[in-house]
Amino acid sequence: MKHLIILITLTFGLISCNNNANKTDGDKPLTEAQQMVKLDKLKLDFNQPVLIDSSVYVMYPLSLNNNDEEDGGPFGSSSYSQPTTYWNIVFYNTANGEYHLLDDQRKMVIYSYDPRNSNVSSSVSFTDFSEYIENGYNQVDHLLYYSVTTHDYNKDGKLNAEDPNYLFISDKAGKNFKQVSPDNLNVTYWQAIKGTNKILLQVTKDINNDKKFNVNDITIPMVYDLNKAETSKDIFKEDFIIKLKKQLDEYWTPKE
Repeated sequence: MKHLIILITLTFGLISCNNNANKTDGDKPLTEAQQMVKLDKLKLDFNQPVLIDSSVYVMYPLSLNNNDEEDGGPFGSSSYSQPTTYWNIVFYNTANGEYHLLDDQRKMVIYSYDPRNSNVSSSVSFTDFSEYIENGYNQVDHLLYYSVTTHDYNKDGKLNAEDPNYLFISDKAGKNFKQVSPDNLNVTYWQAIKGTNKILLQVTKDINNDKKFNVNDITIPMVYDLNKAETSKDIFKEDFIIKLKKQLDEYWTPKE
């Protein structure tokens, strides 16, 4: 018994030694010098500057070179389609030289952006965008629109077209970046309505919970009111949806 205890003790000791020996430098935080070496190998890909109307702001989209997370496309025809995807956008103020990221708090894939390029007067100030919203001014031509993926919906470790596209907006200074479409719903189309200051959306809901967005799921029309800045809502109430289904069944379902 004594020999067995000694043998077990030696075995655990050897395992412990092997585990320590197998630890690599990757288990330790990089030194500042190592971090700089790593960063020197990274390539930033600045796209050409995009002028935002006739304002002082331009944006530099940062191309995403990770092919695993480049798959996918933008929304519908409303969006300004780009051949590549982006991991962020730098906004540069040509008047005072200031610059900032669209969002530095999350990982995301930007499939498309829409600068609108309207002829609206550039004299509108965005220094207090919340007040601008509260005053109820028509905003649809004063906003930037983005098709963005932020949520690994299918848990495959990637952000790509298999995950839901969300509609985001910001002001033309690249600030007040916010999501306006609901979580876990895939936006396939959007349209800004200038006369009512609203955004219409078509979203797909994964009703069978297979973590895919396809023809087996349902499309839901939704609306986002920029005056209220609340969550996007279903346009049609449940009783109206039931009425439509009854008529579909009555007129078009084959009789047995």
